[in-house]
Amino acid sequence: MIRLLQRSDIDLRAWDACVDSDPRSLVYGRTFYLDGLRPDWCGLVEGDYRRVMPLFSSVKWGIRYGFRAFGAQQLGVFGPEVTPDRVEAFLNAVPRNWPWVDLYLNEGDAPRSEQIPQWRLRPQPNYLLDLDRSYEAVYAGYNTQTVRNLRKSEQAGFRIFEQGSPEALIALFQENRGRELPSMGELEYATQLRIQHQMLHRGMGLLWMVHDERNSPAAGVFCTVYRNRITLLFSGQSAEGRERSAMTALWNALFLQYSMKGYTFDFEGSADPGIQRFVEGFGAVRTRYLRAVRNRLPFPLNRWMEQRG
Repeated sequence: MIRLLQRSDIDLRAWDACVDSDPRSLVYGRTFYLDGLRPDWCGLVEGDYRRVMPLFSSVKWGIRYGFRAFGAQQLGVFGPEVTPDRVEAFLNAVPRNWPWVDLYLNEGDAPRSEQIPQWRLRPQPNYLLDLDRSYEAVYAGYNTQTVRNLRKSEQAGFRIFEQGSPEALIALFQENRGRELPSMGELEYATQLRIQHQMLHRGMGLLWMVHDERNSPAAGVFCTVYRNRITLLFSGQSAEGRERSAMTALWNALFLQYSMKGYTFDFEGSADPGIQRFVEGFGAVRTRYLRAVRNRLPFPLNRWMEQRG
C-alpha cells in the first residue's frame, strides 16, 4: 500500500535508509536536503518504507498543486528496486485533489510506457562523465574546442582555490548571469545559500573558485558529493572569466583531482544548446530522466498552464 505522509509523520531514519539503498546515488531525496529546500514537503511511502517519493505542493487561487522545488533536478521514486510498475503505481498515488502536478522523476524511474492515463511524460536531458579512470583517459575525451579553451585559460594566469564562500559564489552569479534570469529571486538565492552551507557543514560539498591575476573571482562552482556521485548544483562566472575560459580551467582541475576515485560527475544537464555543447566537449554522455505532468484543471486554466509549461 502506498500512503501520503506529511513531513511531521515521516520516520526520517527509515526514509533516509530507503534513499541510501537506491543505486542512483541522488542526494536530492535525503530528508535533510528536502528540509533545506522547503520544510513543508510531504511524501508517498510504500509499505514499511520499501520505496518513497518526495512531493512538494502549494496553494494558488484556492487550488493545491504539485511542483518541483527549486534546487532538486530529479526526485521521483527511491528504493533498492524501482520497477516500471512501481513507478506507475506511485504516479497513480499522487493525490487526486491536486489538479495540477508537475513532477520530475529520476533517471532510474522508467515506467512500462510513456503513455500513462492522465499523465504526459517528457524526456529531459542530463549529462554524466565517468571519472573512475585515469585523468589521461578523461582528457582524451575532450574535443578540439575544449582543448583549445584549456590552452587559452593557461595563458590567463588564473589561480584555482579548492575553497570559497557560498556568498561569494552566489554574488558572482547575481552580478552576471543572474541579471538575465528574472525567475531567480530572493527565495531562490536564499534556498541555494542554505543548501550550500548545509552541504559544506556535513562534509558533502565542494566549492571551488577561480581568481584572475587581480584576485577577482572569474568563475566558481558548488557541487554535492554523495556516495559515488559528484553533482554540479550551482555555478557562476564573470564576463571576463567566460571570455578567457575560466570554467574550462576549473573543470579540468576538478577532474584531475577526482579521477580514479570511483566517482561519476553529474553536470545537471540543461536544455540550453550552448551549455550542452560545452559539457559534451568534456566527453560527457547524454542521459535522460522524465518530467511528468498531470493537468486536470478546469478550462481555461488548463490551457493557460499548458502554454506556460
